[in-house]
Amino acid sequence: MRLRISLACLLLATTINTGAAQEFMVTTKLYQQQPTETLVARSMSVFHAGRVYDYVDTVGELTVFEPAQKRFLIVNTGGMVATVLSFADIETYIYQTEARAKQIVAQKDGANLAAIAFQLKPDFETSYDKARKQLQLNHSLLSYNVECAEGSEEALATYCNYINWTAKLNYILHPQVLPNPRLALNAALESHRVLPLELKLDSNLGSGLHLKAVHKYYWRLDDGTRRQIVHWNSVLKDPNLKQVKFKEFQLPKRGTVEVSVSR
Repeated sequence: MRLRISLACLLLATTINTGAAQEFMVTTKLYQQQPTETLVARSMSVFHAGRVYDYVDTVGELTVFEPAQKRFLIVNTGGMVATVLSFADIETYIYQTEARAKQIVAQKDGANLAAIAFQLKPDFETSYDKARKQLQLNHSLLSYNVECAEGSEEALATYCNYINWTAKLNYILHPQVLPNPRLALNAALESHRVLPLELKLDSNLGSGLHLKAVHKYYWRLDDGTRRQIVHWNSVLKDPNLKQVKFKEFQLPKRGTVEVSVSR
């Protein structure tokens, strides 16, 4: 199972010295909180030369975010299969799904109407404690509790652009909950000019979900990380890498407006 979580980070200091914001790395650990805290996924996101290389080591999946080209490259490194998903394709898919969801709500045709309406327009009660750098987005269906740190404008803009598009991509890959709740959190982070340190998600959607995400930021890329970038680029250029259409790579469950959470 593929898990991409751009949710939270854990640092000792409360103010981040971002250095060269266009070149940094974020490592992520994702924990299931119940019944006991269990590590379920690890990933690394490397920001370099206008790209973000996101690698989930447990499944050997590499995703390359290319904002200049307005696309994602997704590679199954074990099977040497790759696909391309454009920003336009992502937006179209989400627009069509939201249109169907709005129709369901308008016609009151189906179960979980309140949950679907919340996904379309999440009406969180939001609070930010500047002294404690604690951000909360609360709703009876889903809540976020985030420990934050101040960062530079450049780092925040780069990071938030990435996690906004990643939230949308996650819905395409795992069409369980619309990206709007996560996008609301990202907007709150950007509004308060903070980066997330540790994030807890508690959801009563579907069967319920309780997650904690912990990130660690590295504002310099070491030699090992640079060698990893060279390796990933060699994989992308490998003549044995088979390019397929997205439907062949991973067929989404189209039309899904269920209410569980994948992050």
